[in-house]
Amino acid sequence: MSLPAKLAPILPFFKKHERFRVGDMPPILTDNAKITLGRNLLKAGVLRVSDQPAPAISSSRSSGPAAPEPSWLQPGIPGTTPNG
Repeated sequence: MSLPAKLAPILPFFKKHERFRVGDMPPILTDNAKITLGRNLLKAGVLRVSDQPAPAISSSRSSGPAAPEPSWLQPGIPGTTPNG
């Protein structure tokens, strides 16, 4: 399975967290993007649904409500734009 290069910053998250909630994915993704990515990874067999609860993962920034823009990346987070 391949992912867009702009999603490379979230790959360490998957390595670090064996179990997680989709909403706990890094905040550079919009809420809608987290759901879409989680669904696609599940369909591809990269992720599976666990029968164990996910541990609490703290984030330094909440993604807030889903952004209306078509980008998978949250606007205004350094390192998520071509000039950032």
